[in-house]
Amino acid sequence: LKLETEFADVASLIADEFYIQCLRVRHWNLGHALETLKEFVRFRRSEQWPLQISKPVEQVLETNMQYLLPETDRHGRAVIVTNYSAIDLSTSMQIKDYQALSQFCLEQATAKNKLTQKNGVAIVLDFRNCSLQRLRQLMNIGDIRRGLNMLRVFPCKVKKCYIVNANRFMRGLLKSILLMAPKAIHSKVTFVSSSYDELRKDIPSS
Repeated sequence: LKLETEFADVASLIADEFYIQCLRVRHWNLGHALETLKEFVRFRRSEQWPLQISKPVEQVLETNMQYLLPETDRHGRAVIVTNYSAIDLSTSMQIKDYQALSQFCLEQATAKNKLTQKNGVAIVLDFRNCSLQRLRQLMNIGDIRRGLNMLRVFPCKVKKCYIVNANRFMRGLLKSILLMAPKAIHSKVTFVSSSYDELRKDIPSS
């Protein structure tokens, strides 16, 4: 891929497999793959994150706030679980540190994994013990914008998002946000019932 002067140093910082990943996710369209790579690089640099997050802050890893399931779902998609109740901002950790963990999980799920790059990932958002008040305490609009952008620019298809253990107030808020999202997003989001049937149908042993 030919890059402009702004990205002249990228070739030495990103492994060849990542270029292939951009191409595969963009159905081997060179122009689209190049734009994906540029957006990814611009975002990482704007957040002062390395182009490859080899390891998040140790304390964040230990919280189990986010982790990758050992097996794929029934559609061959990697499954990443986010546990909001595990976020602890009483330490020196910030939401940005936890979001870096999210990017680390995506990198681990997709790196050199052709199946995941092709089939995409499923995300489980667990709001157990997370009230609207706590959510407001955890993140501001800047954090939300960063979270959306980091998923948008990463060369990996988010195929499904499961909302788990959200109380009725949280569901109402999330559904209101969804109304402002493109219709293509709506079909990807499933609000899981208390029986977890929707989750068990797609994710073994969930």
